[in-house]
Amino acid sequence: MRYEGENLILLFGLPRSGTTWVAKMFDSHPDVVYRHEPEAVDRIEGVPPFIKEKDYSRYETALREYAQGLVRMSNPRVMGKRPFLPKSYLGPVRFRLHTASILLSTVAAQISLRLPVYNPAKRLPPERIRVVWKSVSGIGRLPALLHALPKARAVLIMRHPAGFVASQIRGLKSRVFGDAPPLTGKTGTLRQRIRDEVQRRYGLTDQDIANLTVEERFTWRWVIDHDQALERLASVQRCTPVWYEDLCLDPVTGYRHLFELTGLTWGPHTERFLSATTDQHDDGYYSVYKNPVEVAYRWQNELSPDAIRSICAILKLTSVAAPRLLPLDATDTRESQSASNPVQ
Repeated sequence: MRYEGENLILLFGLPRSGTTWVAKMFDSHPDVVYRHEPEAVDRIEGVPPFIKEKDYSRYETALREYAQGLVRMSNPRVMGKRPFLPKSYLGPVRFRLHTASILLSTVAAQISLRLPVYNPAKRLPPERIRVVWKSVSGIGRLPALLHALPKARAVLIMRHPAGFVASQIRGLKSRVFGDAPPLTGKTGTLRQRIRDEVQRRYGLTDQDIANLTVEERFTWRWVIDHDQALERLASVQRCTPVWYEDLCLDPVTGYRHLFELTGLTWGPHTERFLSATTDQHDDGYYSVYKNPVEVAYRWQNELSPDAIRSICAILKLTSVAAPRLLPLDATDTRESQSASNPVQ
């Protein structure tokens, strides 16, 4: 029988948009088999990162076969995102064997040895498990994936553009990305697809683009990626857009709603994990243990007033971020923003 994604949940968003916290919340469900950014390790051969609507059918088979193969993956980078969480399909002995094999495989990879991870989930019938695919590079493929997998469910995770920009800049300063600026070309300028769309949709000239600050470049990348995704997902009822900030302000209500929409039950494992991730704080760049409200609005203290104004000036040209702009008018001061924003 052709695989249609009946047990698949797609959690897609841009980098630094809270996707890992969301994904590990889903991973807390005991029936979930979690795959962390698998395309970074096992590329979807022959499939471009952005798929035009007219090409959906062309890539349908490749996307469907890749999704069906997620449960069989045994790479530690895909299976080994900590913390390790208990599973209904892993008893105590198998759970310890599973986690030990991940750790051993990770160490072996550092000396160029490839050891597969113990993966009992690959032998389970599809109806026994829910596969969760988290991606920060697949937003341009998400509409095509939902076309290829008519029974899959998806969540598009969006972070306020200013929070996204601030987090990217923090990563650049701490060099967690290495030497290459993320989401831009090798020279730090906008990639060609983004340049073309900025010029076509918003009328920027080559000189306008050359004069963009780093904050403005990241903002335009956020705008174009979400413009394109939301336009093509507007008629797809199986995809739920969610703002990261809304989850931070009321995580219990937000996650319960997402679980219900994706067909997962809410249970004590998830309750405990949610409490653990929100009651303690770890400043690690990729940590999921953080005060969510503090993290969500940290950008208000990290970005300069001029940077915030320039970000808001771009967002006022778009519709995608309009719901988040009310407390962020470019003429407001930091004090008035704090007064109008109940989370401060």
